[in-house]
Amino acid sequence: MAFDALVAQAVALEIRELVGARLERITQVGGEEIGFAFYGRRGRSLLFYSAHAAHARLHLVGELPSPTAPSPFALVLRRHLEGCLLEEITLPPLERVITLHFQSPPIRGEKRYRLVAEIMGRHSNLILVEPGSGLILDGLKRYGRAVSRYREVFPGQPYLPPPSGTKADLLALREEDLGPLLLGAGWERPLEKALIQQLHGLGPQLAREVVARAGLDPNLPMEFCGSLELARLWQALSEIRQVLETQQFQPTLVWDDHRPVAYAAIPLKQYGGLRQETVPRMSLAVERFYRELQARERREREKSRLEQLVAEQQKRWARKVALYEEALSESRAAERYRLAGELIIANLHRLTRGMTVLEAPNPYQPDEIVRLELDPSLTPAENAQRQFKKYRKARAQAEQAAQLLAQAREELAYWETVQESLERAETMEDLAEIGEELARQTAPPARPKPGAARPGTPAPLSFTSPDGYTVLVGKNNRQNDYLVARLARPEDVWLHARGFPGAHVLVRNPGGAPLPPATLEYAAGLAAFYSKARLSALVAVDYTLAKHVHKSKGARPGMVHYTHQQTILVRPLAPTGDRATGDAGGA
Repeated sequence: MAFDALVAQAVALEIRELVGARLERITQVGGEEIGFAFYGRRGRSLLFYSAHAAHARLHLVGELPSPTAPSPFALVLRRHLEGCLLEEITLPPLERVITLHFQSPPIRGEKRYRLVAEIMGRHSNLILVEPGSGLILDGLKRYGRAVSRYREVFPGQPYLPPPSGTKADLLALREEDLGPLLLGAGWERPLEKALIQQLHGLGPQLAREVVARAGLDPNLPMEFCGSLELARLWQALSEIRQVLETQQFQPTLVWDDHRPVAYAAIPLKQYGGLRQETVPRMSLAVERFYRELQARERREREKSRLEQLVAEQQKRWARKVALYEEALSESRAAERYRLAGELIIANLHRLTRGMTVLEAPNPYQPDEIVRLELDPSLTPAENAQRQFKKYRKARAQAEQAAQLLAQAREELAYWETVQESLERAETMEDLAEIGEELARQTAPPARPKPGAARPGTPAPLSFTSPDGYTVLVGKNNRQNDYLVARLARPEDVWLHARGFPGAHVLVRNPGGAPLPPATLEYAAGLAAFYSKARLSALVAVDYTLAKHVHKSKGARPGMVHYTHQQTILVRPLAPTGDRATGDAGGA
């Protein structure tokens, strides 16, 4: 992904369509982002600029992000530019500095302004310049000599364009000069890095594309580049140069499954194994790429937040399980106290007050001699009562520890199901359902606010088996509960990976007859895949009629108990083809 020189030229070509339009409104839409609304013969058009270090760009958009409080720079832009006409767009070849030329209306003296959009990675900036004097009126990022020895960006300082450096101009390059130029980067320099270092306007993506079109290894050292390799490079560079000279751009988005990984003004051979989509306009390709990127970043942040919450709960209940297991182990000493009391009772005829030790055979293991310490201040009967009292106390503690241990294990199992649901979550809707479930489990129920939106109906995945049966799969505990409590009919077949957190699977079975083997194996394969055991070669999957699946009162979401189950061993089945994510209630 890169807003490179080719993309900049393609975007500038589109923005030129706004020449003659009036700038109606300027809005701050982020800390380093400004939106512009134009009105002209094409109606209303929106322009977006970002000085983000990693995502700097300028392009047309269909919709601007929500406005934020205007910065002092945005207020300066409003004062000078709102109501002005866009006169011209300029962009030198192979540069990423797009200048918008404005003229104010006659009532304001027909003043002229230049708005310079510098798209230079972390050095990106948006600067308002007064053309007559060449002085800066203001900049989105102000800085002085401490940041840049080349120039200062402050009101009243002369505007200097970004330094162009000493790289060669691709448009003026001759074929015979290519070899000496690249070798000037160093004999050991990799080919891709030599192109970036020596040729103006070639960033990493374009340099990789040149190498890919030449059919060469980007890490090939320059010392191994002979006349054949240089001829291939020249041909590839000529293709790039021709696109620049003819302005024949082909806006392209590159997709890895459902995730965009790159955008460009030309098809990218370097991504030969991935799907490439030709987009009508360059601005649309850039907008779609960053919309998907930002949506993915939001998903990742929300997923990380939920994962942290779940991990904390898992640690909490794992500690309790260990604590109760230790308590249960210690309380099992109750049998020792019972044995001691029984031995004292059996040997009362041998004991008197004041004795400190009793040695007697173990009645349950005659070969073992048990040695007991006695309290000399108590009678033998009182010593026996003391041991039985310890026994009763230890037994009560053991029963309590066993009960608490069972509860803790159940809680830990529940949080493992939530973790597994998070691993499968793919959309913000999936995460929202899990987030709602966790909010209900970790906080007391709150009274809904008037007018607050209610959660939507859960939407389990829906598949069709080889025999035409509808198979529903819960993606999280909320959907699992919905399958069992709302959608399941008594004759439907319910499946779940045995001993692993995972999805509840429901096969619609209106006739109530036994499922065909192919459908049963298909549904069991889905249950295995949508579980913690998805990477196993074979998974045991339990199945039973839905009428035998019950949820206890007060049980955590997704937690059920079932009877009359049978078990089938299957390989996890990754779904192929379409899956329905709408309401499965009518399936």
